[in-house]
Amino acid sequence: GDAGGGAKGGAEKTDSKWSYEGDRLVKEVVERKGPKKNVKEIQLRIPTRRVGSIIGKGGVNIKIIEGRSRAQVKVFKAPADAAPTEDTLVTVKGSPESVDIACETINKVFEQAKAHRAAMKK
Repeated sequence: GDAGGGAKGGAEKTDSKWSYEGDRLVKEVVERKGPKKNVKEIQLRIPTRRVGSIIGKGGVNIKIIEGRSRAQVKVFKAPADAAPTEDTLVTVKGSPESVDIACETINKVFEQAKAHRAAMKK
């Protein structure tokens, strides 16, 4: 489902930046400086209350995200004895394509969690 196609072959000097805004991850296409990296790692600050849905019950969602994207997703949870923080650091590491797919999959997980919460309220 590649809408619009586009020039493949690395001529375009763009990179995607992901950040958490509102209640989802937002992609921003920025001009890339320097050579294209085969592997990149992005850092996301995600509200701690939303991080549970990324991990899922027994880590099921994070396995789906990693399986689909082939990226490594790490959640840096605060130690149990530490004061809970508002945001939690989540890193996504892989090829630029993998990182994009992982972030898109995280958004799907957020949407499902939101739909689930809405259903619970009824």
